[in-house]
Amino acid sequence: MPELFREYRLGDLTLTDHPYSVRIGDTDLGAPSLTDEPREMSLVVGIEGTDLLELAEHEAALAREINKDLNEFTVDPGDGFAPASVFETTAIEATPVIYEDGGEQTCYREWRLSIEASPHVRSADPVIAEPLSVGGSPIVTVFDTCDSATGWSADVDGVPEGVSTAWEAGSVGVFVFSNPDGDADTLTMTRLGDVDFTGTPYLIVDKKNFDPATENLSVLADGEDLAVLDTRSIASGRIRYTLLAPAGTVSRLDFKHSRKAGNPYLGMYVFDLTKSNIPPGATERQVSRIIPISGTQRTTGSVHVASTGTASPVLGATIVHIGPEEGSGYSPPLRRWRTAGNTVTTDSTKLSGAREPLKPNPFEARVPTSATPEDDYLLAGFISSSAVGATRIFWTVRTLAPDGSVHSELYSDSTLHNFGAAGPYDFVPLGIVRLPVGVHNAGITQIQIQQDVGSAATLTMDEAWVFRVGEESSLTVISEAQEHVWLDTPSLTTGATREWTGTEADRSDAYFPPLAARGNLILTPDLVSVFVASANASYPDVTIEHYARWHTHAAS
Repeated sequence: MPELFREYRLGDLTLTDHPYSVRIGDTDLGAPSLTDEPREMSLVVGIEGTDLLELAEHEAALAREINKDLNEFTVDPGDGFAPASVFETTAIEATPVIYEDGGEQTCYREWRLSIEASPHVRSADPVIAEPLSVGGSPIVTVFDTCDSATGWSADVDGVPEGVSTAWEAGSVGVFVFSNPDGDADTLTMTRLGDVDFTGTPYLIVDKKNFDPATENLSVLADGEDLAVLDTRSIASGRIRYTLLAPAGTVSRLDFKHSRKAGNPYLGMYVFDLTKSNIPPGATERQVSRIIPISGTQRTTGSVHVASTGTASPVLGATIVHIGPEEGSGYSPPLRRWRTAGNTVTTDSTKLSGAREPLKPNPFEARVPTSATPEDDYLLAGFISSSAVGATRIFWTVRTLAPDGSVHSELYSDSTLHNFGAAGPYDFVPLGIVRLPVGVHNAGITQIQIQQDVGSAATLTMDEAWVFRVGEESSLTVISEAQEHVWLDTPSLTTGATREWTGTEADRSDAYFPPLAARGNLILTPDLVSVFVASANASYPDVTIEHYARWHTHAAS
């Protein structure tokens, strides 16, 4: 056990260094309450000086730190291994403990500090998720078509299993149909063979497993875990994983999938393995990313969206959606699930890359129910009108069985939206619905959107979305943004999310932007899924900066 030399700091003062000291055995760091009330702490600080004037000066320096509305009280455990823990203080009361002739004659005083602080501690340094790189000309290279088992092997917790291409065309896979001991086993599929990721930092894996309820995948390259950047449900029950590949060449890729204890089945199959220089997203103006949030408690932080200058230096209408990442493949855009509607016009200037009128037929999308975890969702569209004025928009949602037959009752409603100008696209909230409407593990959520066909105006829709809007999700829509957008979580002094936009990266000209929707930004461990759409800019950068927050003692 290393000898501890615990250090206490209040703002700019080190309370355990001369001329200050902390009374041993009389420090209480308190505990967070169940209702997140301020943490209450106390300690006794000694102050000394060579004479009473110096003593008074040292006491005044401490008083200045005490009087700050917000400050930081830092505890360094002093073992050389554990990091410092930072308590964000909101109020400090100082009470004299020794203030009498004897103490004055020795030029020594003691003060008991009663401290109120945020309920949970944070680490000293912020955690920053840097923006993903964007290559030059798009590169998408399939390096394994997965139509041959050559170079592949597999095992379940070290016991070899056969790899086959017979389960589904264009895939290699393994299935185990028993679980004698009932354990939560892990299937590992291994691919041997050199892959050079130089210039293509993203590994894309299309994967399907035997039991959709236990969706999970981890990938190792030459023994090193790869960070999952995005998961997105695609056709035929597959989940598309985008991972951050290592620089240079790797010779071995391991794909791991686990089953729950008691599950009799274990299996997965992998489709085209691809390397690319294109960041993950539904389209180049709709990007998505999974970002880890460190610590054990909900924390404060900031989301920064910036134009890369591709297509336009200005972001324009900007959507930022943040919610929990659960491996379901949930992603808000609906056009990629479109099955019917009206004449589609390809348009590279649009969010979705296309547009279509909302009459005479309804726009229809069919989304796997597995891709919409149970939650409240906002159905919305990015829509323009050929005329100024109000037009009614109808929408319906229901669940279909895999064969297309109706599985649930129809849920329908309408909204009357007033278009202030002809031509520009508005973010149009259509309604909130609980999804999936009817529970069916292999079912389909059918969504239809159609304008009033009797209206003289013609509505044109670029994209539609289903945004999670439950307690753990946040949706912010800025009607017109500059080159940068920032979203700051509620802090000790602000009870709401703060939104900013501006042209300078240092926020020197940032201002409160016009909003079409405002959410309460929440950053909770372990993973959050971030979706960003920009009407003008391609592949916008997304950065999250936050402090890891802990119960009482910071960890690594």
